[in-house]
Amino acid sequence: MATSNVRSLKGKYATDTFFISSKYSLDKFYIVLAAKAIENVYSWGWQPTPPLAWNVSNWINRSTDIKTLPEQVQQYVSHWVDKMGSDCRTVAEHPIKRQQRLQSFSKESLTNDDINLLLELIKLKN
Repeated sequence: MATSNVRSLKGKYATDTFFISSKYSLDKFYIVLAAKAIENVYSWGWQPTPPLAWNVSNWINRSTDIKTLPEQVQQYVSHWVDKMGSDCRTVAEHPIKRQQRLQSFSKESLTNDDINLLLELIKLKN
């Protein structure tokens, strides 16, 4: 996901999208994967770009509600999404605020196993 920060679209209508497959790549985990992608971009010495911000917003829209995450994971996600928003200004709405506004769409609930997997993910180092 983090590589979308520098990837050039080749599709005619921005359809050349991709997702990195891993044990974490369920739609409901995308909110944490998005934060991890942002963290990776910074750890590589890069700055987030508008295409990454756009992707992050889409990943968060497809994900579980941030309010269902444990406080530690909420703080992690909020920190990286807010940092990206302050360093890469776009006209787009803040991804988490947008998710909350659109939460009328049903979201899949997380299980304890899901939460443990997400806690493991945020501890991973490059």
